[in-house]
Amino acid sequence: MPSPMHRRLHRTSATFLGLFLGLFLGLDATAALAIDEAGIRAAVDKTIGPLMSQHDIPGMAVAITVDGRAYVFNYGFMSRRGQEPVTDHTLFEVGSVTKVLTATLAAYAASLGKLSLDAHPSRYLPALKGAAIDKATALQLASYTAGDLPLQFPDSLEGDDAAALNYFRHWQPTAAPGVVRSYSNPSLALLGWVTARALGQDYSAAM
Repeated sequence: MPSPMHRRLHRTSATFLGLFLGLFLGLDATAALAIDEAGIRAAVDKTIGPLMSQHDIPGMAVAITVDGRAYVFNYGFMSRRGQEPVTDHTLFEVGSVTKVLTATLAAYAASLGKLSLDAHPSRYLPALKGAAIDKATALQLASYTAGDLPLQFPDSLEGDDAAALNYFRHWQPTAAPGVVRSYSNPSLALLGWVTARALGQDYSAAM
């Protein structure tokens, strides 16, 4: 998610592994949990190979953690040029998975009583007091219903917090909060910023 606040980067339980191997690889869940690394590799290979071919994916890495032990399986190359293979040290862009992590962090902060999902952004970012975006709540930021925020920040936006804050102070909605749902990077970016402030940390430390 391209955001001035978010340009920084759990485990999967044995139950999830069973579901993954059972639902996606066609194995009985109980049997799936009992197989060894070679069995896991064979099951993952069976799915990943066709998936990469079908979607023309040059390279992938699959990581599974069971009872504290990690299994990492690498496939293909880092680019379509096919020069460098994917390894345990290959960096992948986290992309919009950040949104899931940000929403989870907000829910965690709310469970601690640090963040109110009914609060407006200015409770945690006073500079937004009086801005149109301050009519929305944290929950509306999380659900993309803050007033039709755009998909992306403007290309002209410089990559720092001050520029982002200025953007949010001057942004004007095309709908009232809670009326229109629009998938939006700025919406979750602001939620992450507000959540980090509520926790008294910066975003990367909070995450």
